[in-house]
Amino acid sequence: MKKFYVVNRACFGTPALVSYNSLPDRIKEKVVAKYGDPESNVEQYVLKNMVVRDLKAEYFYQRYTIDESGNEYLKPDIIELYTTNASVLNAVIRLTSDRTLCIRSYGKPFSRIWPETSHELNSIQDDLKCKLPKNPLSLKRLTEKYKAEGYTALISAKFGNNNARKNKLAEQDALIVELIGDGRNIDDETVARLYNAVAIRMGWKTVGGSTIANYKKEHPECFAGRHGKKALANEKLMQVKRTTPTCPMYFWCVDGWDTELFYQSKATNGNTGRSVTTYHNRPTVVAIVDPFNMYIIGYAIGTHESSALIRQAFRNAFEHVYELFGSYFRPWQVQTDNYGRGNLKSFYESCTRYYTPAAVGNAKAKPIEPFFNRFNRKYLRLYPNSSGYGVKSSRKIQVSDDWIEMHKRSFPDYEGCSNQLEQMIELDRKCKREDFIKQWNNMPQDKHLPFDKKDVLYAFGETAAPRKLNWDGVRLQLDGQKFWYDCFDPEFRNYGHATFFLKYDPADMDQVMAIENIGTAKEPKEGSLRFMLQRKYEQPMALMDRKPGDMEELMRVRKFNEGMTDAIILKRKESGEIVRNLFEEHADKLQGTLTAHVITDSLGRHKDMRNEVTGRKKAVSMPVKQTMRDDDGDFDLICEDYEFLKEF
Repeated sequence: MKKFYVVNRACFGTPALVSYNSLPDRIKEKVVAKYGDPESNVEQYVLKNMVVRDLKAEYFYQRYTIDESGNEYLKPDIIELYTTNASVLNAVIRLTSDRTLCIRSYGKPFSRIWPETSHELNSIQDDLKCKLPKNPLSLKRLTEKYKAEGYTALISAKFGNNNARKNKLAEQDALIVELIGDGRNIDDETVARLYNAVAIRMGWKTVGGSTIANYKKEHPECFAGRHGKKALANEKLMQVKRTTPTCPMYFWCVDGWDTELFYQSKATNGNTGRSVTTYHNRPTVVAIVDPFNMYIIGYAIGTHESSALIRQAFRNAFEHVYELFGSYFRPWQVQTDNYGRGNLKSFYESCTRYYTPAAVGNAKAKPIEPFFNRFNRKYLRLYPNSSGYGVKSSRKIQVSDDWIEMHKRSFPDYEGCSNQLEQMIELDRKCKREDFIKQWNNMPQDKHLPFDKKDVLYAFGETAAPRKLNWDGVRLQLDGQKFWYDCFDPEFRNYGHATFFLKYDPADMDQVMAIENIGTAKEPKEGSLRFMLQRKYEQPMALMDRKPGDMEELMRVRKFNEGMTDAIILKRKESGEIVRNLFEEHADKLQGTLTAHVITDSLGRHKDMRNEVTGRKKAVSMPVKQTMRDDDGDFDLICEDYEFLKEF
């Protein structure tokens, strides 16, 4: 009786392993019916068991790039296929090498090695998920190439831009690039037609519109030609990512905005004399926004953007700063676009510590641009005179033409439209004001940048025509009211011959700024010399009308005059001593001149001094008169205050 041959005994979790050849025929038939003939699959199992995943090949293909710039990598499925092919070829190389040694030891021919190996490989390629040549000779050639070149031998030549394109010559690429980059922005089919007209004559392969579309994606140098430098900067060039300011007054952003609100306007036709009403007018807002919480710190509304409107917006901003914080403060940094930068640059620089205009055409540098869009969407879209969105926006989100036609006669005029904008700006301020002030109060004091009164006047003051300094000060008349100003800086008295512009604030006439006129009376021009003038204190004539503070102001003027008088005496004394020394040292040369006759000594005696110098007069000592006391003891009391009043 034939027995089973047990290769491995059964144990817990592991079944017994029985030799197939020891099984009876009736059981072998059942095994073959269920699992196939084990004897026919022995050879393929030999090769299959020799395959080990090549991790070095996987690492190589993961980092392999298929373009010259080194940025395009193989796709994951291609990496997996090439890694599997390399792993299988490693097993094929080992198997053929072993078989060659075996056949050589028996002295038999080698002709059957590659056919048998190819046959074995073809039977398991689907299981291994590899893709290798099924022909024995092709498999042998690939194996030899793989052994010589390594992992790159398995990479298809179709990968890489140069092999994938129809055009290989530099002239072909350059021609397509020039046609695509044309400023007229020619469509793809027309570019292909123009290119093919040349390609046919040059013997090149023709292209279609899809090829041209691919070229557009691969050549950013064509984008600027089609869409311009501004679009290139905003859409293709590298952008700087910035964070919002951590505190108020660190950064202000300024821009003009043609608001999305219509107003109606009436005008008279000069030719016909008929009144014409237009409904498509939109006001312009110059807004100054602090990006800390997008607070509208200042604004001005007008019919169009102008330098005057920008100055008005800044004035509104600093007046609002005064309302919020009780004093004038400047922002650390101001950013604007390039509108009017030539004549407004000095103005911008006077309003801040750092003036940093945005690059030309770089709209993304200004956070105020998206703010306008959000403000319009949140507040203005619900007004019946809303115009929708910007003219470049999609037509699908714009206001219906029928709606505009039905409601245009109810559109407000310019004043009404301005009131709408002011209400919405104040509403937006109200929502953010508390947070803005709270963070300002939490800031260190050294981060507050004061804005001096003289700087405020210079930047925003109204300008009066040049005028001279008179005996009663500098005069200014506004709307029938007269003002007198003077300066306690002694240097100002040295320019009594000059004329000065006056910068004043109609809301605060206590101080003005005087700016020297370096031009002519017909063509005045501001110079660099500036003085702050104070409004003259008006003293009452009658003593009975005096009030507290009058005497202090009188004494202030007296002390100024005394100081100026002392300074004049000192200067004359110094100049007199210098001149007298000159004439004494050069008496032989100067004593006969007319000038010597008018030079006085420190007591004003020019003749006596001349006689003493020439020896024609002896020095005479002046007797000192003693003060005699009145016998009756009467005396006069002189009060300094009352003596001083006699001067006025």
